[in-house]
Amino acid sequence: MVQLFADFKELHGSSPSDILNAARDPQTSGRALVSLSQDLVDDAKKTHQNTEGDIQAITTAPHHGAKMCLQLGNIGQVAAGCLTKFGTAAQTFDKGVEKLNHKISTSGLRDPSQPDVRSGSTETIQQNVKNSLEPDYRALVKTLDKEAGDTATLLKHPNDVETVRALIDGGFIPLAAATNWPNLHLTDEDRAKYYTATMKDMSPADRAKYLIEHKEISGKVVDLILAKDPTTAKELGTDVSKKISGIDKDSSDGDVRDVTALLNRFGDSGVASAAILQATGAKTLISALSLAGIRIYNNDRKTTTDFTASLRTMFRSGEPVLATQDPEASRDLARDLVKQVDLRNLDATDEDVPLANRPVALSYLLRGSTLSTPFLDTMGDELEHLERTTDDFHWRQSTMGSLGVGAFFDPDHQDAAWDPMASYMDALGHNGKASLQFFDAGGDNPYGSTGDDRQKYWIGHRLWSHDDFDGLTSALDAATTNPSNLSDPTTARDAASLMSNATHLLAERSSVDWGSGHDGESFDPGNVDTAGTKHVAHMLTTYMPAIDKALADHGGDHAPGLVTLTGDRFGAGLADQPLFDGAGLKTLADVAVSTDDGFNDMRQGLNAYQTIQLQNSIHDHGRVDDQTSQADAKLEGLFVNAVGDTKIADAADQDARVQSWIDMGKDVVGEIPVPGGKVVEFLASHAIDAGADSLSDHYANNEDTEVDSENNYATAALRARHEAAQNALVNAGVIKPSEVAHQLTTVPNTSYTREQVENWFPDGKFPTQAQYNAMSPQDRASMRDALATIVDDRGLNDIPDYDQTYQDMFSKYFEKGDGDGN
Repeated sequence: MVQLFADFKELHGSSPSDILNAARDPQTSGRALVSLSQDLVDDAKKTHQNTEGDIQAITTAPHHGAKMCLQLGNIGQVAAGCLTKFGTAAQTFDKGVEKLNHKISTSGLRDPSQPDVRSGSTETIQQNVKNSLEPDYRALVKTLDKEAGDTATLLKHPNDVETVRALIDGGFIPLAAATNWPNLHLTDEDRAKYYTATMKDMSPADRAKYLIEHKEISGKVVDLILAKDPTTAKELGTDVSKKISGIDKDSSDGDVRDVTALLNRFGDSGVASAAILQATGAKTLISALSLAGIRIYNNDRKTTTDFTASLRTMFRSGEPVLATQDPEASRDLARDLVKQVDLRNLDATDEDVPLANRPVALSYLLRGSTLSTPFLDTMGDELEHLERTTDDFHWRQSTMGSLGVGAFFDPDHQDAAWDPMASYMDALGHNGKASLQFFDAGGDNPYGSTGDDRQKYWIGHRLWSHDDFDGLTSALDAATTNPSNLSDPTTARDAASLMSNATHLLAERSSVDWGSGHDGESFDPGNVDTAGTKHVAHMLTTYMPAIDKALADHGGDHAPGLVTLTGDRFGAGLADQPLFDGAGLKTLADVAVSTDDGFNDMRQGLNAYQTIQLQNSIHDHGRVDDQTSQADAKLEGLFVNAVGDTKIADAADQDARVQSWIDMGKDVVGEIPVPGGKVVEFLASHAIDAGADSLSDHYANNEDTEVDSENNYATAALRARHEAAQNALVNAGVIKPSEVAHQLTTVPNTSYTREQVENWFPDGKFPTQAQYNAMSPQDRASMRDALATIVDDRGLNDIPDYDQTYQDMFSKYFEKGDGDGN
C-alpha cells in the first residue's frame, strides 16, 4: 500500500477542529473582558454621581481598569479571530489532501479483464498517481504556509485597525466587534465580504432567506454580494416576487408595509431588483399596481402609495441591470408589459380591477424613469404599433374607466396619467440614444416604421395638450442635444436632421385641424408647460450657430434639411447643422421665453454665444466686424421680438420680464473673459440701470400702454447691445479709460468739459461702485453716451445697418409706434 499524503494533524500534531475549539474559548473570554470594561465604566459613573470631594479621585481607577479590560478584550477577540482564520485554512488544507488521497487510493481499482492490469500492479499505479499529484500537494502546503505567515503577521499587530478589518472581512470575528475600534471605518465592501464569508456554507436558497430576514444588511451591501452570486440572486428574486403576488385586496396594511420595506431596501440593489423584476414578470407587476388603485379607496392611502412607489423603484433599479445582464430579457419584458395594456386581449373576469387601470399602471412605471436602450427601443415599437392599429389611440378609455391609479402620479402629471405614450416620451427624455433611435425608427423596428412617418405622427399630428407637451419636448431635447449623440458624426447628423424636422412640424401644428374638443394642440406659449419651455430653450441654445446662419440668410421659408456653416465666424466650418425656416424659429423662440425658467435659460444661452462671437471678432480684427454686428443684431432682435410678443396676464410682470431680458443682455462679456483683456465689472454691472429706472417709471400696468412699452423695450435692448460691444472692446484692451478721457477733452467736435470727464473717469480710470452710485442719473447717461462716441470704428456704432437690422427683426418696433412710445 502506497503511503498517502500527510494531513494537518500528521504534520503538526493537532487537528483543525482543535484549533477552532481553542479559538472559541478565547473569543468568549475576550467578549467577557469587553463587557467587564463597560460594567466598570458604568460603576464609575454611579460612584461619581454619589460622591464628592476626595472620593472623586478614586473614580479614575475603574476607568483605568475599564481601558485595560477593553484592550485585553479586543486583543482576545483578535487572537480568537486569528485562530479561527488559521483553523479554517487548516480545514481547507485537509479537504484538499483528502481529495488527493482519494485519487491515489482508487487509482489501482481497475477492471481485471483489462490487458494492462496485472497481478501486483496496483501499488505501482498508485505510486505513479501520487507522483503526478505531488505538485498539487506542494501547492496545498504552500498555501497553508502562507496562511500561517499571514496569521502571524496579524497577531503581531492586534490593535491595528487593518488587522481587525481583515478578520471581519473574512468572517473570523463578529461584525459587531468593529464598534470596539473607534478608528475602524468599515465600507460596504467590507460588510459584503463579511456576509459572504458568513454564508459560504449555506445553500443558495438559504442565503437568499438570510438576506431577506437580516434587515440590517443594506441594499448596497446586498448588491455587492449578489453581483458575485447570481444563483442566490435568482432565489431571492423568486422569494420576493411571491410576497408581491401575495398582496391582494384583502391584505392588511401591515402586510403591505412589510413588502414595501423589503422592496425599498432591495431598491438600492440593481442586481436584487433585476432578479425580483424578472421573477415577478409583467403580468404580476401590472396587476399589483392596478389592484393598488382599488385598495386606495378602502385602505390607508399612504400605505398604498408607498407600496406602488416601491414597486416602481424596483422596476427603475432593476430594468437597466437586467438589460446589462441579458438585453433580450429586457426586450421580452417590454413586449410583455405592452401585452398587459392591450385591452383587446384581456378578459375582464381575469382580474379584480378594471382593465382601464392597466394602461395607467404602465404609464406610472414609465413616467420619470431612466431605462435601458434595448427596453425603450422595444417598448416604443410595441406601443406605437398598438396605438396606431387601434381606434382613438386605444388608451383613451382609461380616462373614464380607471379607478384610483391616477392618484399615484404627482399633480402636474395626473391629467396625462391615462396615456402611456406621454410617459414613454418622458422616459425617452432620460435616454438620448433611445430617443433618437425612436424618432429615426432605428433599433429592432419589427413593424417596418420609417423615421419620416414617425416624426410626422408623433411630433406633428398626435394630441399632447393633456401633457402640456412635457413628454414630447423632453424626448426631443434628449434626442437632439445628448452629448453622446453629438459626439459621433452619424448620430450628430441624425440629431440635427431631427431638430430641423421637429422645428418645422411643431410650427405646422397651428395649421392642423384638431377637431372639436381639442384646444391647446398648437405649439404656442400657454400650451407648453415650464419644463417644456426649458427643453425648447436648451434645444435652441445647442444649435445657436445654425440659428445665426438662418437669420443671416433672412430666415426664409424652406423645407427642413441640413446645412454646412462656413465663414470666419464658424471657424473651420460646421457640417450637418439643422436648416431652420423663419416661421419655425419664431414659433420655438416664442415658446422658449414664455415662462420665467425658459426665459432665463434662453437668455443665458444667447449670452454665451454672443460673447464668443464678440470675443472672436475683437481677437481677430481688433474691432467688432460687420458680419458679427449684423448677426448680433438679428439674434437679439429675434428674441426681443419673442419676449415682446409673449404676453402674460399681469402687465407688470410682463414689464419686469422684458426689462430682465434687456438687463441680462448687457452682461454678455462679463461671463466669459476676452482673450488679451481683463473683465471690467463696471460696464457689465451698470450699462443701463438709469434706463431701466426710467422704463419702470414710464410703464403703467394696463393694456393701453403695451404698444409704447414694447417700443421702448426695443430701444433699450438695442442700447444694451451697443454697450455690450463697448464692454467687449474695453475688456480686450482695445479701448482704455485713460484714452477715453483724453479723446473726450481734446477732439474738437466733442462737447464734454474737462470737469465732466474727470468726474466720470477719476484718475483716468473707470469709477468705482461707490463713485458711480454717487453720480446723478444725468451724469450716468451722459457718460454712457460719451463712451458710445469713442467706439466709432471699433464697435457697433460704426455699422450703419445695425440699428435697421435690429429693428427689422423686432417687427413690433414699427407696427406699434416710432420707437419712443409716441
